[in-house]
Amino acid sequence: MSMNNKNIFLYITLSIIGIFTLAYFIVANNISHAFAYDASEIKYANEIAYLEASAKLYAKQKPDIFKEKETVYIKVSDLVESGVINADDDNGNVKDPSSDVKLLNDLKIRLTNKNGKITAKVLEN
Repeated sequence: MSMNNKNIFLYITLSIIGIFTLAYFIVANNISHAFAYDASEIKYANEIAYLEASAKLYAKQKPDIFKEKETVYIKVSDLVESGVINADDDNGNVKDPSSDVKLLNDLKIRLTNKNGKITAKVLEN
């Protein structure tokens, strides 16, 4: 079977279309990873903001924690034990929204009371 002059243009055109299609899919696949949306970072930031707001509430409920110092440190587990926040499971664990295995229970929170103004800051590693 030989190619005649009439079909050469068709074969070349189909070959070029095939090569460009393959190149498009390779490039599009590589570029799409650069624009991947990862909501776990936003969920983690929201969880940290929630913990800080909850820690302020905890400090307002227990004003005598500032009797000796204007800065005290608590853990997330203290917020769970006092009932300020709810745990994610029956064991009292607060899960990290950006990971399936990490827990936030051991995160320290710095509470400061300066002139009656309470601030809270989660201290991340």
